[in-house]
Amino acid sequence: MEKMQPTLKDLAQRLNLSVGTVQRALNNKGGYRPETQRRVLEEAEKIGYTVNAAASALRRPPIAIAVVLPEPVGNNKYFYQYVWQGVELACRELAVYQISFQKIFANTHSDDFWDTLNRLSLSGDIQGLITVSNRDARFEAAMRQFQEKGIPYSFINTGSTPHDMRFSVSTGCLAADILALAHKNAGGQALLLGGSYDNELHRRRVLDFSERLRESCGQVSTLEIHEYHDLNKLRGTLISMLKSLDTLSGIFSVSTRETLCMCQAVADAGFSGKITTIGVDAFPELLPYFQNGTLTASIYHYPSRLAYSVFYQLAAQLASIQAPSVTQLIPAVPVFLSSADFFCKTEGII
Repeated sequence: MEKMQPTLKDLAQRLNLSVGTVQRALNNKGGYRPETQRRVLEEAEKIGYTVNAAASALRRPPIAIAVVLPEPVGNNKYFYQYVWQGVELACRELAVYQISFQKIFANTHSDDFWDTLNRLSLSGDIQGLITVSNRDARFEAAMRQFQEKGIPYSFINTGSTPHDMRFSVSTGCLAADILALAHKNAGGQALLLGGSYDNELHRRRVLDFSERLRESCGQVSTLEIHEYHDLNKLRGTLISMLKSLDTLSGIFSVSTRETLCMCQAVADAGFSGKITTIGVDAFPELLPYFQNGTLTASIYHYPSRLAYSVFYQLAAQLASIQAPSVTQLIPAVPVFLSSADFFCKTEGII
């Protein structure tokens, strides 16, 4: 006869504790002494009791997480369409735990963005928030409201990811290594398309690239360009600099949208295959530039997995469940012509 699994009631009776106390101790909810929790965990392991998280979810109120990110259209689609894929996949997997999400499109540098954050912090309708960080004082004020309400939040675009997630390698260092290998014994200048000043991840890539390049290829100087929010201006600036700088060694773009702009400018200026160009991410629109030699390499960050991981980690915190191991590491893979077709056509992979 098959042995029945021990229940929460069985565990409570063995310890002479209330079911509520045992349940709180198992889920790390507080309201007990440390010694009590130790006894509960030890006895649970001894008798083979495991928490049925899905069943527990049916006995608590649903959890709603608001995701406030740009709509994946125009220049935002090359990154955010895959971010949204990751969020939606995580949400489908977590539905069994009574976890859902509010999908909210907002331009992160508009009044609508601030209004949305302020409304959410006051609504009482959500238990968590995922968005992109910003250095604007209005953003910091909005985050303080979430803190005061006890609503946890996570960001898609931070250099240090939430909880125990980590990137496998520094993107800026990897880009500098590629450029240094191509120009080991040559001087010249490298253009650095530095993204947005407000974006912590962009700033980290700029810093890592510059420091690493000085260490490994000190004879190459760096010129930074920050025109992230005006791609037409960036394109014109790049074409002008390509034609005027005789000692240009290469270009590194720290952002997805600038990567495509860089490729277009290099091709328009007639420099395809003549200089080293390094971008980030991989999507079908980049494939022709790999094939004609315009784009030397691009560093792929699995944006779907990044978003999946951020969402899953926050949900796991809110629901006291275990996040899968895939959420612990965000790979960074250099993509060259030989692998471009694979990555550009399977960009949504987790």
